[in-house]
Amino acid sequence: MTRGPRGGPPAAAALLAALVLVVLGSLLVGSVPLSPGAVWDALLGRGDASTVAIVRELRLPRALLGALVGGALAVSGAALQALLGNPLADPYLLGVSGGAACGTLVGALHGLGARGAWGSSFALPLAGFLGALLAVVAVGAGASSGGRLDRGRLLLAGVVVNALASAVLLFLLSLGDAARTQTFVFWMLGSLAGATPGAVKALAAYAALGLLLLVPLARAFDALALGEETAATLGIPVERVKRIAYLAASLLAAAAVATTGIIGFVGLLVPHAVRRLARGHGALLVLSFLGGGALLVASDTLARSLFAPAEISVGAVTALLGAPAFLILLRARRSSRPAPSRRATAPRASSRTSLSRFVPDARPPSSGRTARGSRRSCASSPAPCGRGRERCFSADAPSRRCRGAKPRAASDTFRSPSSLSSR
Repeated sequence: MTRGPRGGPPAAAALLAALVLVVLGSLLVGSVPLSPGAVWDALLGRGDASTVAIVRELRLPRALLGALVGGALAVSGAALQALLGNPLADPYLLGVSGGAACGTLVGALHGLGARGAWGSSFALPLAGFLGALLAVVAVGAGASSGGRLDRGRLLLAGVVVNALASAVLLFLLSLGDAARTQTFVFWMLGSLAGATPGAVKALAAYAALGLLLLVPLARAFDALALGEETAATLGIPVERVKRIAYLAASLLAAAAVATTGIIGFVGLLVPHAVRRLARGHGALLVLSFLGGGALLVASDTLARSLFAPAEISVGAVTALLGAPAFLILLRARRSSRPAPSRRATAPRASSRTSLSRFVPDARPPSSGRTARGSRRSCASSPAPCGRGRERCFSADAPSRRCRGAKPRAASDTFRSPSSLSSR
């Protein structure tokens, strides 16, 4: 029975249904439980004013923002993994998240995120993208070699830049007052508490721009999976693709970090989880967006309902859920690989071997003396010429003889037992 193609509309429809269900569930659960009827009336603008305010101004923007942030982080992780050919690549490891956090913190200290400031919902993500862009430039400068991005050095440079960004963050936080420092620390751990309709619109614009840049590169990602040289022979502009993908992934991660802080394991776990359902990188990017959104909305629902009315960091929830799940995925992936086959042992010289494929009517020797003037022939010797035994008896064997063996006619290569006994 043949299996159908992986990925495609069935997997996307299943993940879309899961995303819709977790969004609807997040509207019901919280410090103030609501019934489905009350939520429906509140979505339509009817019913109690407090219920309408809770659903339309607090929970719905928070759920939509969680879906966008999770999708952006997952797509960014999938793109970086395809770009580097490394399944452990994610925005945090490459320094993108750290640079975006530095840019956002500097912008907030200058009042860009204040209420009433110009474009407050768009300004902080822009400041985060500028910080991420500086980190990308630093990583690219450290990973460039002869005008090309070395994918192996890119990961090492990202780790160094991420450490530098963490040091800058600690330095900036140490200069602020206690109240602002506590607010920024909670934001750095990841939180959707500041969700507003303006933030949802701003992040939707940045996410749409990043997806418009990455989705057309799906065919190039498929070719890069075969190697840069193979992709270049297929007509893929490798260097241009790497730069566009790196910038687009940085834009998505920077916008997400500027809105909700640093949230780990989404860009690392989700691409691994949906990779088995995706046939190519085009389906992988779409499924990653849906799966990342569903994961982050479910994590945020747990973060604000486990110890209600208190709220814990959503980054802590994703780490608690993601670390064991990632280990399980790694173990399942390792166990699904076929075991390496043992190398077949070479047949004994007295048995019929595969030499008849190369020399017609060749018979195996029955004694050690197989050729005139020599006790050891190519077939029975351990290939002193450095080639395999079958190479010695290839079609051009007269021009390839073993070292130390005398030239002999093709008819004297093998002799029957009767002819040897008659001598």
